[in-house]
Amino acid sequence: MTVFLYDSSFQGLLCATCELLNAVAAGQDPDDMRVSGAGTEAGLFEDRLIVNCDPARAERLVARLEGSFGEELPILLRDAFASDLGGVDGALARLVARLFREGSRVLDDLGDEDVRLVERAADRTRRAAQLMTGFLRFSELSDGSLVSTIEPDCDILPLIAGHFAARYPSLRWAIKDGRRDQALVHEPGRGWRGGEALSISGKAAPSWREGQVAEVWRSYFDIVSIEDRKNPGLQASRLPKKYRKHMGEFDARAGKETG
Repeated sequence: MTVFLYDSSFQGLLCATCELLNAVAAGQDPDDMRVSGAGTEAGLFEDRLIVNCDPARAERLVARLEGSFGEELPILLRDAFASDLGGVDGALARLVARLFREGSRVLDDLGDEDVRLVERAADRTRRAAQLMTGFLRFSELSDGSLVSTIEPDCDILPLIAGHFAARYPSLRWAIKDGRRDQALVHEPGRGWRGGEALSISGKAAPSWREGQVAEVWRSYFDIVSIEDRKNPGLQASRLPKKYRKHMGEFDARAGKETG
């Protein structure tokens, strides 16, 4: 078994997929090869090859995929890779190899396990991104900028960047993924950028108004709540508790939900 090891980035995966494609073109059996992210344990009888991440090489593969199968395919692969489902990277590489062998009809083969996994993974990422556009809450800092921390199951920052850039084009804001130590930073007139361990707002402290705003949120939530119509089960299905610690409607200080 030949294993192509990549650096766990999407571009790295594309480069590892290029190596797999070259090996298939040279006559190797695709079932005797796989790709794997860095840090995975080695199996018995594996020939492990380290693939360097080359952004230019990754872009060339993206261009080939767009030219052969349309612009939506690389987006599907990116969104699937961003999910938290196991085994997606291998499914992506095998799917790309099969596409170049058999053509676009492969994407309609829902009996294929790799196709199903890729579609399910992409859908999971997109759903997580859509939820976060409603669940995300900003807090104001003393320098006037806005900051938010989220902990999504999937790597959704690139998917929600455009939404918030369009919604708050004139504001300085940052969104930090506390699970992955990554952040988006938006500057008026300069758009957004993303990366690892970005300083999301310097040393600025919360603004003097922030505590008041949070208290207003909680008071409003209490006022509009109708005691006789409370349905915690329904609320939990619409707004899972894992999102609530970063939302002002819920009183984290008292350890008590206000609705």
